[in-house]
This record gives sequence, structure tokens and C-alpha cells, in this order.
Amino acid sequence: MLSVKNRFIAFVIIAVVHLTGQLVSNEWIIWMTRPLLMPSLLWWFLSQISKPFSFAHKRMIAALLLASAGDIFALLAKFNDWFFFADILCYLFMQLMYVLIFLSIVRFQDVSKVYISIAILIFIVYGIIFLNYLLPHSGWLTLPILIYASAVTLTIISSAITITYFPRPLFIMLMAGTIIYLISDTIIATNKFITPVHLSGFWGLLAYIVAQALITKVISKYKNETDNREN
Repeated sequence: MLSVKNRFIAFVIIAVVHLTGQLVSNEWIIWMTRPLLMPSLLWWFLSQISKPFSFAHKRMIAALLLASAGDIFALLAKFNDWFFFADILCYLFMQLMYVLIFLSIVRFQDVSKVYISIAILIFIVYGIIFLNYLLPHSGWLTLPILIYASAVTLTIISSAITITYFPRPLFIMLMAGTIIYLISDTIIATNKFITPVHLSGFWGLLAYIVAQALITKVISKYKNETDNREN
């Protein structure tokens, strides 16, 4: 049985091998390692939490399982757009798990209304600008992409308003994770629908892996550092 530290090292090794495959465009490495990314991160996450699982922990487990399924569909998406649709659907529900986690711990009464308004404005404006360029190229996937983009935006906004709940280092880590995830989606969507992005697979997956690791790390600390509630 691997130790907690070794479980995370296993995740890092799989991530490095996968990113190397992306960098050298080795399809065999990519196909062998991508389905292992999120399960290995989940394996580490489970070693960080104890039963009974809190509301946040249960939703985080669900999010990583959905991400695992999404990663498989992402590999198959090159063969058929329906796989890309399934990919979007998995990541959409993953984002909704994140939203449920963040909204369940937000102390709205402690968060400045001005701060909330600014956070909403910044990320909605970004979403509108990017979608203005993306949607004309997305064909029949326009509606699914619009719904998914709305969920990503809601995820970032809901993470931003946890500012009064998490200790500052965890909050910064969480915000970095959700924003980096947005960067990952931006790279991947730009490459697929608008214009080729050099090494899009490498940069997109690097951002994706880092984002998921940061978010998972924060939620793994959630119960011990900030929450004593059980679901």
C-alpha cells in the first residue's frame, strides 16, 4: 500500500508522462495516461479525508469521477462530435459539483456586496467577449458550449466569494485553480473552433492538471481546517 506522499508522487509521474506525450505528439502515451490522471488524483484525495465524508468531500469525489469520464470522452472526441458533446456534459456536471461545494460554504453575510458585484462583472464580461468569438464557429454545439461556459463562469464566481471562509493561502490556491481551469478551456476551445494553437494539447492539459490538483488540494484541507459539519 503506497503512502500518502507516494500516491501524490504517482499522480505527478502520470501527469509528467502524459504531458511529455502531448509535447512529442505520441498518441500511445496520451491514450495510456490520460484516463489515469483523475483516478490517480482521486486516489490521493481519498487518502486525505476520513469518513464520514462531508458534503464537500462527497461532491469532490463525484467531480473527479466525472472528470475521469470526461477525459475518456475527450480522447474519443476526435472521432465524432457526439463524443465531444459527452465530454462537455461530463465536465458540465463536474463544474456543477464545484459550484455546490463553494456555495455550501459561502458566508454571504460576511462578503462585501461590492466585492461580489465586481467578481460577477469581471468574469461575465470575459465570458461574453470570448463566447462572442467562439460561438459563430461552434455549429450545432453552440447551445451545449453556452451552457458549459455559463457553468464555468458560475464556478469561478462562487469560488471568488469563499474569500471570507477559507484561510488566505487556501483561498488564493482555490482562485488560482478555477482561473487556470478557465485558461485551459480557453486554449482547448480556441484550438478546436477558432484557430490552431501551437502545442495546444500540452498547454491545455498542463493548465487542466494544475487546476484540478489545486482545487482538489483545497477541498482535501476543507474539513480539517475550516469545517466541522457532517452531511
